[in-house]
Amino acid sequence: MSISIRPATADDIEALMALDTYLPIDPERATEIHEWVTAGGCVIAEVGGQPSGYAAIGRFFRQPMIEILMVAEPHRRSGVGRALLRLLCAGCEAPRIWTSTNQSNLPMQSLLLSEGFVFAGALEGLSVNDPERFYYKSLARR
Repeated sequence: MSISIRPATADDIEALMALDTYLPIDPERATEIHEWVTAGGCVIAEVGGQPSGYAAIGRFFRQPMIEILMVAEPHRRSGVGRALLRLLCAGCEAPRIWTSTNQSNLPMQSLLLSEGFVFAGALEGLSVNDPERFYYKSLARR
């Protein structure tokens, strides 16, 4: 399976919304997708020319933060998420990159730990009964 990743454009917004499994739960996600793409920090992964995932980087306390990493259900656990994560880390010029995930998202936690991210702490109240777990990765920079 060949995964290609490129910057997302306005033409990709509908495809990103179609593969996002959180959008039906929270329609505000559509606004977030527009903002991520417009800001220029969003990338899209494709398998066989079809959208298979996306990720976006923003800022968190003035630090680079992976705000979203979403993989379409049929492509989960196939390397798409890992490819997106590695690309964002490789393109980061800061000494450290941050991200977070819900406590219930065990696959994402496993991916982060396998890629060298370190658990930094949890925050209650962002999601009902599902604390947000924060992670960072130190990046080797010369």
